[in-house]
Amino acid sequence: MTVRYSALIDETSAAVLCLTDQPFVVATLAKSALEGRAAHAVNWPNYGINFSLEDMRPWHRWAWDFDTRRFAPTPAPAITPALRERSALAILKSEALREIVYELSIARYPMWRGVLMQEHVYEKKRQQAEAFKLAGCPEEQAMFYPYVLQYADFAGLPLPVAADEILFKAKLDDEQLAKTELLRLRYFKLVRDATKTEEMAPILKSFRHETYRKSMF
Repeated sequence: MTVRYSALIDETSAAVLCLTDQPFVVATLAKSALEGRAAHAVNWPNYGINFSLEDMRPWHRWAWDFDTRRFAPTPAPAITPALRERSALAILKSEALREIVYELSIARYPMWRGVLMQEHVYEKKRQQAEAFKLAGCPEEQAMFYPYVLQYADFAGLPLPVAADEILFKAKLDDEQLAKTELLRLRYFKLVRDATKTEEMAPILKSFRHETYRKSMF
């Protein structure tokens, strides 16, 4: 399958600020009106497999037409030092967001169940365990809490103990997710709010320090 690339487009000149194969990067940056406008699958249908990010560099020399879905040379008067700086900043931001998402995704691997719909199963299991405990652990009504009953039978545990174990495991997952979510919120905001290229290196250095210092992996 042909990779579909996304671009962040300067609102004024239509120049390409950055290009990436990660749509979420452009979607995230485009949430700020100051950044630009998102254009997705820019190599489709007019460029396909012949599209090369390297051949496009420097990206700001190309402008995007949303109607024809084609690139054309950016008019020379539009290629100002300010545009070059905005493109350089957008590129650094896209690279930073890509790294942040990659590292946080690794940190969440222990909560990734792999099996389709497994997150739904775990949530239902948690809900039933909570309801069972709230009802006072009525073992005579265990059939109304099938996930708890199933887990108790599988693990050879009394129903109340099985419910406690389900809730304990869910709590551990919640704590890890909360840690990664706080980092995501903090560093996404720092990246989006940065206005100069020299701000990006310290942001990434801080992120790397926090993730490894807290032994998230």
